[in-house]
Amino acid sequence: MKRTDPRTERELQRREDFKQSIIHAAEAVILRRGIPATTMDDVARAARLSKATLYRYFKSKGDLLFEIIVHYYDEVQQKLQAVLDGPGRRAVDKLKDSIRAVLAYQEENENIARVIIMDPSVLKLMRVFVDEEARARSAAGRRFLQMMKTRRQDVLDTGTQLIALGIESGEYRDLDVPSAVLFLEAVLQGYIHGRILFEKTGSIDELAEMIAGFVLRGIQRTPETSKGASR
Repeated sequence: MKRTDPRTERELQRREDFKQSIIHAAEAVILRRGIPATTMDDVARAARLSKATLYRYFKSKGDLLFEIIVHYYDEVQQKLQAVLDGPGRRAVDKLKDSIRAVLAYQEENENIARVIIMDPSVLKLMRVFVDEEARARSAAGRRFLQMMKTRRQDVLDTGTQLIALGIESGEYRDLDVPSAVLFLEAVLQGYIHGRILFEKTGSIDELAEMIAGFVLRGIQRTPETSKGASR
């Protein structure tokens, strides 16, 4: 197996650290000023970098905004993977921990999420998901679409492993795993958007238990399914 040169690894890590610091600085500026008023100069000052250095990582404010949005999926995937790779617990417990981790992360980042979701410029960017003509006209839109698809699929793949773990252990009945993961994603997104846009109800722990209970009632193995009842 080919080994990566330590100096190359250090340089890659250094670049990743710079990139993350820029993203966090940009989020802080956007929270204060809003997306339209935020400039690359503002972000460079907040990140304590020269504008030239900033442009080596992000060619435009649009590129930076794309990265902030897809960064959400990276962080969620890492949290789900940490639960999956954690100490051996029942699949049911890992599912509950995963739901709680996603809700808690969203709660921590609720302010920036609200600004991004409600901003007209972001809504315009999101048209690439439904407007084929817009995709064809905009290279940036196509790039964003591919980045979002890839990151989202990473999250779904980890969710698939979490569900498959329960089937293998006998805790869940045999089921259509991809459909179960998509259903769980839809439920979580609905609650997350509801908490951002409307009144909050319940604590993170309460919500995690409720959502997990709702999902588990559909996928957990019961005495009836163990005896071969129809699925």
